[in-house]
Amino acid sequence: TTGSGKSCAAAVILRQIVTQNPNSHILLLDPHGEYAKAFGPRAEVITAENLELPFWMLNFEECLQVLFGPGLDQAGPESEILSDLIVGAKHDYAGGPQQGYEKLFAADTPVPYRLSDLLTRLNNAMGKLDNTANLPPYRRIKQRLLALQYDPRFAFMFGGVQVRDRMAPILARLFRLPSEGKPICILDLSGIPSEALPVVVAAVCRLAHGFSTWSNRACPILLVCEEAHRFGAQMPEPGFAMTKNWLTRIAKEGRKYGISLGVVSQRPSELDPTLLSQCSTIFAHRLSNEAD
Repeated sequence: TTGSGKSCAAAVILRQIVTQNPNSHILLLDPHGEYAKAFGPRAEVITAENLELPFWMLNFEECLQVLFGPGLDQAGPESEILSDLIVGAKHDYAGGPQQGYEKLFAADTPVPYRLSDLLTRLNNAMGKLDNTANLPPYRRIKQRLLALQYDPRFAFMFGGVQVRDRMAPILARLFRLPSEGKPICILDLSGIPSEALPVVVAAVCRLAHGFSTWSNRACPILLVCEEAHRFGAQMPEPGFAMTKNWLTRIAKEGRKYGISLGVVSQRPSELDPTLLSQCSTIFAHRLSNEAD
């Protein structure tokens, strides 16, 4: 239950891990910003002010959720239009749709593209439309893109004038490669806009899983999720379904790829059963509810 010391216990365990294994690779998802002081100079603390998660690193499903929220029909006109625009913008960044690019690039391909190219293609498509009845989905896409581009809360995603391929340094910072005396990265989520929070957590979990899969166990990672009943709930809140899917996938498949999952929750009964079933070590504090 709340107040039983679960966050303190998690901090004590993690401090012992980084003390005895100074070259560890730990990523802690901290929704309330309460862990930064527990590790001092041994932690790389990432907040909303210094977070870097450019929009082009999101997959298509995450892009749709950032723009339109979790309720958009992925078979709707906005989805189809945006998919074509993103693929075209990636071709533009790479120097045009040269031979072979049509097969290499898809809406989910993690390569950079410029928002300006996306808007240029969007305006050109709107100018070519003879039937004004088809304009509303284009206008909705443009309105949301411009709103997010100039929203200071989304500067970590849409800020910056230049677009460069910075995937390697971003992953190195998140997963401590190399650790450089800071074996744990604390991702302080308290300043992230609430509408972007599910996407940020889902993207980080997806990147952790993808990195571990491709690195072939060369870099064991521990992903710790505080307030896990929020991100991995059996009945997730609107927008958190992607996050739950990635957490359960890491719980089921992660060990063979070298990624481990730690969950901290005050309501274990609300967690997805898959998450609970994969927890081989359980620290149980004060529990007064029978379901818990």
